[in-house]
Amino acid sequence: MKKPLIKNIFLWIYLLWFFVAIFLSFGGSSAQAYENQEELYVPARVLNVRDITPQDEESRQLLAPGETITRIWVQLLSGEYQGKRIFIEHRSGGEWGKRAFPGYDFDDLKEGDRILVYVDATEEGIQSAHIQDHLRTPFLSRLLVLFVVVILVIAGLKGLKALISLALTGAGIIFILLPLILRGYSPILVATILSILVALMTFLLLNGWSRKTISALAGTTGGFVIAGIFAYIAGNLANLSGFNTEEAGMLRFIPQEITFNFQGILFAGIIIGALGAIMDVAMSIASAMEELLQQQPGIKLKEHLRSGINIGKDIIGTMSNTLILAYTGSSIPLLLLFVAHQMPLIRVMNLDIIATEIVRALCGTMGLAVTIPITVACSALISRKRSQ
Repeated sequence: MKKPLIKNIFLWIYLLWFFVAIFLSFGGSSAQAYENQEELYVPARVLNVRDITPQDEESRQLLAPGETITRIWVQLLSGEYQGKRIFIEHRSGGEWGKRAFPGYDFDDLKEGDRILVYVDATEEGIQSAHIQDHLRTPFLSRLLVLFVVVILVIAGLKGLKALISLALTGAGIIFILLPLILRGYSPILVATILSILVALMTFLLLNGWSRKTISALAGTTGGFVIAGIFAYIAGNLANLSGFNTEEAGMLRFIPQEITFNFQGILFAGIIIGALGAIMDVAMSIASAMEELLQQQPGIKLKEHLRSGINIGKDIIGTMSNTLILAYTGSSIPLLLLFVAHQMPLIRVMNLDIIATEIVRALCGTMGLAVTIPITVACSALISRKRSQ
């Protein structure tokens, strides 16, 4: 009865802290909400699509080659104006627009299609409306349901625990990490604490309070802390600014007028990005070490350690590709641009955005590698202590 009791106490204490942290992250937030916000994004259903030909020659000459004006009647599906029918005059991008932004000129819209409409409204009603994008949330919702079903069918109770862990992790990022950074807290400190708690929550849900949980948590913590230290040192030595994406630059102009530590945000991203893979490695090693002990209760410490390291070598051989391929995959369009324009390699390697991704991938992989001996050592030592 003692172990289940301890397990439940730790789990409930953690969950209590988690929801208190979410509550506190919103209390007194420096993030200012927009007041009198009249710009709305509303789902809409297309009722009718009709091309409009300008009547006078002067208006026709203003159109680019291949450019057209389409009047699209839509019905708003939610919000204050639910059920209201309005029309949108949409101007296609012409031949250049079709090449530059394929799929965004909305030439193929037809009756029954669902779109997201940007509505500019005042107290007098809707003043104008524009097509923002295709409405993708219904499909994404169905895909999410399919994902849940597949996980539950294949993994059963373990899958349910994994889904709960995933949901709480997402809630931690959205409701704790981001609000606290917006309130001016250190991104690295917040990301580190949240990562430890996410790892603890995941391991507790999946395996309870056990030797595997303790060993995996120790290995995970050591791994991403080392990854963060390497990233911090490498980022400073490489003079990385943290402005490696367009979105980072846009943060300087948000209405809350917050002064961000962009390098800190970059390093926090490296920690969060490597966390999943590091947790995977740590739990795999801890499980293998526990299984070795179960199969060979009398195994010597040296042999136990050697076996764990050998297992870790096989894991790191494939897991090292996980982070590198993930970061490379997200940068393929950018890499294609470099190749197409035959940009010199020395220029490419010294770009902030490329150097940032290299540091992110290499430091994350080093964190993976360090996770293995830490987890192996903790598993072996805890096993010896428990068996004495």
